[in-house]
Amino acid sequence: MNELEAMKARHAVRAFSDREIGAEAAGTLGDEIKRINKETGLHIQLVLNEPGAFHADKAHYGNFSGVRNYIALVGKKASGTEERLGYWGVHLVILAQMLGLNSCWVGMTFSKIPGAFTVADGETLLCVIVLGYGTTQGAAHPVKRADQVIAKDSERPDWFMRGIDAALLAPTALNQQKFTFRLKDGTVSAKPGIGFFVRCDLGIAKYHFEKASGAEQFTWSEQNEMPLSESELASVKAKLVSCFDVLSELGDETRFSIVLTLMDGPCSGRRVADVCRAVHLSRSSVSAQKEGTLVYYYLNPSSAQVQKCADLFRTLSAAIPAIPDRAGDELYGNRVEC
Repeated sequence: MNELEAMKARHAVRAFSDREIGAEAAGTLGDEIKRINKETGLHIQLVLNEPGAFHADKAHYGNFSGVRNYIALVGKKASGTEERLGYWGVHLVILAQMLGLNSCWVGMTFSKIPGAFTVADGETLLCVIVLGYGTTQGAAHPVKRADQVIAKDSERPDWFMRGIDAALLAPTALNQQKFTFRLKDGTVSAKPGIGFFVRCDLGIAKYHFEKASGAEQFTWSEQNEMPLSESELASVKAKLVSCFDVLSELGDETRFSIVLTLMDGPCSGRRVADVCRAVHLSRSSVSAQKEGTLVYYYLNPSSAQVQKCADLFRTLSAAIPAIPDRAGDELYGNRVEC
């Protein structure tokens, strides 16, 4: 089985038999991990016969069973680390498939067992890849159409399309496939969309693309492209503008104090007189809601403005993973090699 055949044969597997990974297969994976770490500065680690990480409620949530072996994808907190971990992680996944092993990428549904692997100061654990002999070979997942992951102005020769077809076989978080490829004058650029683990997914997709298209056919773009498209940026900006009034109010110290005071009170609201005493305000400074002869002040979480703010923060939360991590970069625009 070659790499392209392994890409096509490999599917996510969550249930494993009790068969141990043999010394030869473990040695091959271990040697390749050592080579990768030496050449890249990553700190990828192979963990064998350790059932604790997938023995708790988190494993049940992810429908995992029989997991005792995994690869911890660890690297420095620096720009480009997530993409490189995805790139070299899928290299190991394909190697494992060629050795007769099954695998699954896991981002959150596992427990970190003390002593199982090492995350040094200045490093981060991105995710793990579980390994073993599956009770099944998994099943193919739905994929996008090629035109959905290619820029409209991209050139599309046969070798490029072969790379795209392979990229669409790449495993991605939640099967989101949020990446876009573009070819122009022999240079290929690839950028992530908005979502979780999109930088890691991009590294995985780029590895698949390289192996199927032929690295000699092109060069990767060295330009730092904007991770969000113009339409995505316009959407974020529009949502930010729509929340201007609320954000401005919360930026006022007095208004912020009112919010904190209301959070301490009952859901039915607090009398304006009580709020005034708590934050040292006059009655005229408080916007009130009347109920009979009493005046109350309360938060309305169902209001349109609150919902707009919630939508803004959800959008920002999803967009942040697509933005490069600049931790460790040199100041004043000096380039940092990845």
